[in-house]
Amino acid sequence: MGLLDRVPGSDLADSVSCLRLFPIKSCQEATSDGAPITTLEVGPTGFHLGEVVDRGWVLVDSDDTFVSQRGWDQRRARKHRDDRKLAAVAVDVRHDHLHLAAGAHGEVVVPFGAVGEPRVRLRLWGDEVAATEESETSSAFFSSLLSRRVRLTKVDLRQPRWLPGTMRRDGAANRCAAADVTPMSLVSQSSLDHLHDLAGEPRGSLPLDRFRANIDIPGAAFGPFGEDRLRRVRIGDLDAHVVKAILRCPVPNIDQRTGEDSLRLATRLLVPRLGWVKGGEGRRALQAFGQALNHVCSAEPSVSVKVGDPVLPTDVGEPNLTLKHEPPG
Repeated sequence: MGLLDRVPGSDLADSVSCLRLFPIKSCQEATSDGAPITTLEVGPTGFHLGEVVDRGWVLVDSDDTFVSQRGWDQRRARKHRDDRKLAAVAVDVRHDHLHLAAGAHGEVVVPFGAVGEPRVRLRLWGDEVAATEESETSSAFFSSLLSRRVRLTKVDLRQPRWLPGTMRRDGAANRCAAADVTPMSLVSQSSLDHLHDLAGEPRGSLPLDRFRANIDIPGAAFGPFGEDRLRRVRIGDLDAHVVKAILRCPVPNIDQRTGEDSLRLATRLLVPRLGWVKGGEGRRALQAFGQALNHVCSAEPSVSVKVGDPVLPTDVGEPNLTLKHEPPG
């Protein structure tokens, strides 16, 4: 019996196996006082831990364009190869600051402080996002690491970024800080294992953390790529719309601890996932993995998600990705 044959709200439940918070766009997932994060609060722009929001800080270049592990310039040409070193920057959330460490490169502290008037209009995928610059000390740390001048900025959450119209839903957040697509994302271990099997690669050769999602699920209850059929999902106390299959750039080829390239293993594994999101069939086919979520704004004063929380479909439909080639039988 497949996911579409089940009645929403039935016993077809998966669970949260891992939660990830990325305070600084393209740096490592955060720890909290040195420990893995097992509970995250839900706010207007997605997950947060106290005042630290997901993708709340962003590096920008001299043109105020966001900087990421992709190393792309404004024409999306891979120009800045050292930008992948951001994957080696560990981020630890402490009571009044972020503690950043990059191995032999050293450490730096980013204190929490009041948000002043925006001084930067950073460019992010065609949008302009209001932000303020952090200290010169933190910017110098990253400039030295990447061998080019960059500045660390903090998104002004009084003016968060609107999602594209096709991803907005009535009653949902519809805004994020500096995430690429939506406030949250979800990936399945079962789906990644299946791709390994199809390619004849040992499972685990490419870890799930390469996809930098907020929520990992085992996927055993849904089956490989059952998440493509989700339309709305309940994750613990969180209610979220599933609005888009996530199209993938080269970042999953980068080791998310060292910044080293894995010889395009992710690109090879994702060959069966070449296709189009619904409505985009006339465009160039791209590889997709994982799902983008737009969470419902709750009237509850405090909503959180914990590792181990059930993941329950409340609405399902046909796959939201059209594959270029039929999957193997």
